[in-house]
Amino acid sequence: MLLISTAFYYCSTCNFFLHKSCAESPRKVYLWFRQSPYSLIFDRIFFCGTCDHEFNTGFGYENKDDEDCFCLRCALTSDTPTCGGHQHRLTYYGNYEGQCNGCGDKLSWGNACKDCNFIVDDKCLMLPNIIRHKCDEHLLKLTYGDQNVYSEYNYCDICEERRNPDLWFYHCASCDTSAHPNCVVGRYSFLKPGVSYKYKHHPHPLTLTRRVYDHPDQCHKCKKPCLDATLECEEKGCNYILHWECVIYRSETLKRLNNI
Repeated sequence: MLLISTAFYYCSTCNFFLHKSCAESPRKVYLWFRQSPYSLIFDRIFFCGTCDHEFNTGFGYENKDDEDCFCLRCALTSDTPTCGGHQHRLTYYGNYEGQCNGCGDKLSWGNACKDCNFIVDDKCLMLPNIIRHKCDEHLLKLTYGDQNVYSEYNYCDICEERRNPDLWFYHCASCDTSAHPNCVVGRYSFLKPGVSYKYKHHPHPLTLTRRVYDHPDQCHKCKKPCLDATLECEEKGCNYILHWECVIYRSETLKRLNNI
């Protein structure tokens, strides 16, 4: 689901793109932080146990015995990863008191530099270096601290709340757009709209959509207005709609129907 800037494979019939490195992912791997083998999955809804993102089409690795999954990037990351915001390699520490240099959260574990007072959590470590967002026509670049210390400039252009200039943010140099990483990446950034599902409690297929404004109809499960990721009925005249989060925790009730 990340932008393609290196070699890739392309299907002109399906308009399907795949990084060369993703296409060549091993079917089974041993992760450095787990002892048992993990198998490649590509047609499942899953939560990554490291970065906490939800996926509905991305590649990942699963261990059925442990019942946990990891996205491709997190699973194949080295035990001494590099970080664009620091010049040295990092090491994972399971017991480390500190504050994340990326988001400012207090940590009891993380990826730290043994020579410097630098530590980041897994979520910040896995942030894309460049990303596209509707707030700007250009690509946004992950930036590691703001040199402009004037408080009037330290705002997020998405949520309009203040930013800490010492923490990471996304920035467009051409338009001077700046935004919190959480506002840019968001909870559902790795969900692909347009995927159809069969929901066992409804007779018609449902399609995953991303809504910018509240849907006039309420979610048939929680009875609240629908915003952001939703499942909508494909049948003409049927107004059945559900919040994605109302069914994701019961993913066994969803069966994927298409392969986009």
